[in-house]
Amino acid sequence: MKHIYYLDQRVRPDGYRLVHTALCESLGEGVHKHYLGVFSDCLAAIQEARRICPQAKGCVLCCHLHAD
Repeated sequence: MKHIYYLDQRVRPDGYRLVHTALCESLGEGVHKHYLGVFSDCLAAIQEARRICPQAKGCVLCCHLHAD
């Protein structure tokens, strides 16, 4: 199943930005997200995010490929 993914524009204290699905509770509303596109899995979304921001990883709640 395909999902819409976003890259959170806010940098976490560890220096990373998180990739979220559109329905993730921790993504929040507003302007602090960059649309990545529609992907069939988290890995593809993370790879796209890393083209924009090398310090991107998946959210532990919605994108289970969060490990480096």
